[in-house]
Amino acid sequence: KETFLTLCNELVAGIPAVVDGVWLMLHGALYVRGLDGESQCGEEYLLARIREQLGRHVPVAACMDMHANHTRRFVESMDILRGYHTAPHEDWDYDNCCAITARALLDNLRENKRTRCWLKPLPLRLFGEQFMTSFEPARTTIALSEALERKPGIVCATVFVGMAWCDCQYN
Repeated sequence: KETFLTLCNELVAGIPAVVDGVWLMLHGALYVRGLDGESQCGEEYLLARIREQLGRHVPVAACMDMHANHTRRFVESMDILRGYHTAPHEDWDYDNCCAITARALLDNLRENKRTRCWLKPLPLRLFGEQFMTSFEPARTTIALSEALERKPGIVCATVFVGMAWCDCQYN
């Protein structure tokens, strides 16, 4: 907890008082015992600290691992959120995710528009170790999310399978 809070404080303190937007590269399965609040989600805590400093009007984008455990509060506080579409992760996918989220953030700023994120929990559990994207059902699931990204008005679509080894209520 102490290490996380130190790093979080340093990161937030390093953000200038006036910025147009924030782009983050996060894993998404950071569970910190003893954090304030119910969830103890490190990413949610970090985002709340960024929002406290900059306000809700500054757009925040993040590229994350598909094995992220998201709280609803975290997702709904983001403006742009996308995860990798390959497991095991491939270099092109890492670069692709970074480029998509960065481009979406720049588009939001250029066009003075705001996107919103939402979370749709699925009625099943897809464990990361069993969700290899070169095999079914992962291959088709990822293809469907990529088809969604080609639809007008949808910037990013990702199936986050969670990090099963993080024993938390929002896994």
